Amino acid sequence: MSSDGSEQRGWGECDLETCSIKWSIFQYQPNLAANAVFIAIFGISMLVHIYQGYRWKQWTFATLVSVGCAVEMIGHGGRIIMHDDPWSFTGFMLQISEFDKLQELWTWTNSSSLHLVCACLDDGCHLHHFVQEVLIPKFLKPK
Repeated sequence: MSSDGSEQRGWGECDLETCSIKWSIFQYQPNLAANAVFIAIFGISMLVHIYQGYRWKQWTFATLVSVGCAVEMIGHGGRIIMHDDPWSFTGFMLQISEFDKLQELWTWTNSSSLHLVCACLDDGCHLHHFVQEVLIPKFLKPK
């Protein structure tokens, strides 16, 4: 029995008409518009990174960021499923499992970028003027 005297139900037994939203996993209904906007933003970001990876021949970085954006889109898709049915086990597993993978993807992306910066510093490659004249002297070289 729940605190209000009615019986609490499990996965697949509830919908918005028969159960309180407080019994769902999030205890609120995910916002459809916000999650749709996030999917659109990550989709645009994925396309931009694919183009930039092709343009600047940064395949590893572009691939990792694009996969990260796709995973974000899938995760927010799970939240859209949960907007219609806050007790959806499929929606919950989609969003929770995809968001958990992102930490590893962003770590790999940052590591690949740091590796390239270190390689440029060691080899003396020609970096963009802003990076050469401002960032490296300010943050990476001792005074």
